[in-house]
Amino acid sequence: MMFRSKTVTGLDIGSSLIKLVQLRGESGSLELVNLALGKISPGASEEEVVEVLRRIIEEGQIKISTLITSIPRYMAVARLVNLPSNDERELGEMVRFEAARQMPFALSQMELDFQIMPTQGGGSKVLIVAVQKRDIQNHLSLLDQLGLSVDAIQLSSLAIFNCLKHNGDIEGEKVTALVYLGARTMEIDVFRDGNLHFSQCVMGGMSGYSKALQEELGVSAVEAEQLSEEVGVPETGGSEKEKKMAGAFEVWLSHILSQVRRSLRTYRAQPDGAEVDELMLAGGGANLKNLDSILQERLGSNVRLIDPLRKVRFKSSRFNLPELAPQLSLAVGLALRGKVSGGVEINLLPESVTELEVKKKRRRVHSVCIVLAGLVILGAVAGFIATFNAKFKELRVLDGRIRVSEPLEEEFERKKERLEILTSYADKSRSCLEILRALSIVSPPGLYLTRLSFQRNRSVDLTGRADSESDVYRFHSGLQKCGYFDKVDSSTPIKKETGGVSFGLKCIIKGEM
Repeated sequence: MMFRSKTVTGLDIGSSLIKLVQLRGESGSLELVNLALGKISPGASEEEVVEVLRRIIEEGQIKISTLITSIPRYMAVARLVNLPSNDERELGEMVRFEAARQMPFALSQMELDFQIMPTQGGGSKVLIVAVQKRDIQNHLSLLDQLGLSVDAIQLSSLAIFNCLKHNGDIEGEKVTALVYLGARTMEIDVFRDGNLHFSQCVMGGMSGYSKALQEELGVSAVEAEQLSEEVGVPETGGSEKEKKMAGAFEVWLSHILSQVRRSLRTYRAQPDGAEVDELMLAGGGANLKNLDSILQERLGSNVRLIDPLRKVRFKSSRFNLPELAPQLSLAVGLALRGKVSGGVEINLLPESVTELEVKKKRRRVHSVCIVLAGLVILGAVAGFIATFNAKFKELRVLDGRIRVSEPLEEEFERKKERLEILTSYADKSRSCLEILRALSIVSPPGLYLTRLSFQRNRSVDLTGRADSESDVYRFHSGLQKCGYFDKVDSSTPIKKETGGVSFGLKCIIKGEM
């Protein structure tokens, strides 16, 4: 999906930090336009999230035209399935059948989308994603309080796929595993040949480390989260407190290692499974100091941090971008939607919302066109009237001279002929305005003209767009009943297009213009 605006905004509402990223340009020449961060308390209320988001937008004087957001993975269900067809229409029906069979909630209660992934051999590998409608509506309701319109909703770690694609981190035969350490969950995705081959979400993100610290040290949840952020990976020696923190970290790390190994074993057991060559860390948990080297030592695989801004130009910033980079991977991945070829284009935004936004934008464009056309016509009429009045005053002066001097009669006749010509032009202009007014009256609300052409033989060619075929038929009927037109007929067949239909009509103007 490509967007009209060259500036796309990615919004990641995390458990303790809101990240907003704006990217401008196309792949190969991307620029970081804006970066805004806002801290929120653990388990923040909707009111707090709205207030913090409003503040960072106002402080940064950020203008949002195209907005991409995400739903946390724990709210959704994602499945990679092999289906025995290559026909997209058939696959759509198969996806609904698979969703009804595999998803934990009814089709009527879910927003569902799928994407066909490139594969070799017969059949298709399809990524199916579903989320409950109430979760989507809650998310949209929060943003609606700020007057923000959403253009697409992606799934968290799948958006980071865009970063890996843009950086060229997952091309060729190399098998790469992305480990996204979020607040509540850890997401593990495996990529090969530039495509997604495995995806799994398990509980036990950074909140698991905070909980272990809370139990080991007997501190509150807020204090435990602050310690996990400030201390990161604790030293094994030192004071009694440091030893307890090291023990808590080891409990959490053992769980992380167990889940990663289990997921990678599951992937290797697949028909197209293989050994993983490299692990990439993303998310807030990736910022724990030395975590990448510890995982590399324990797992025996190359581990490195993701750098979503590696191929993005940016000016000096008040933020420490190299340190923040892994945390920004989701927001950057969302802002990369439509800018990376071959990215994951899953969109969980309800179709009804998408259609409504398209109609709103079309009406805004229609209104602007009507205003501009009216201004042009008024300007032309005003100019003509001014010229006409000036010429008329000139002729009145000449008329006075003729009354005084008979020799000027011949000059008077010439000026009189000019007046008659100008009067004729004025009558024709009034006729054109009356015709335009008649067209405006018979045009339904969902129909607008894109071209109006008057021919010498009094014929008129009309082309335009409408919301539906019924609007075109009403317009055709209105022209026939109007007293200005005759022989109304179709010049081009009605053609269905995205968001409506296009049409062409021709008719004859009754009488002389």
